[in-house]
Amino acid sequence: DNRRRLEEQNRYRMDEQRKRMEDMKRQQEEFQRRQLEERQRREEMMARQRQEQGATLNIRRVLQKLRGVRFEDFEAVSAELSEVLAAELPQCGAQAERIQQEAEAALAQAQERVRVEQLQREEQERKRQEALEKA
Repeated sequence: DNRRRLEEQNRYRMDEQRKRMEDMKRQQEEFQRRQLEERQRREEMMARQRQEQGATLNIRRVLQKLRGVRFEDFEAVSAELSEVLAAELPQCGAQAERIQQEAEAALAQAQERVRVEQLQREEQERKRQEALEKA
């Protein structure tokens, strides 16, 4: 009788220990799964940020060209800007609206600068023609 009771107690302790081990194993697996998910989420976020930064940089390169464009190259750079905006703007994520505004402002400034340059050229040509006619 005493022996049977000891065996039952021993079996009970072993069952309890097995349950605790299973619980610990389950908790450890859950912890590892969460860590993996968090790492994957961070990697995806970093990849998305790199993609956004790359797209933003590509657009800003063309905007820089546009800021220094001359009359002769305005149409080509303007077309390049349209192409790069169509290709890269959707990938800019949260920065898309701000980049769009920058592009519109840079284009307006470039158009004004090219218009002034064209007026100056026309004025210079008119003066040159007047000088030729007087000579």
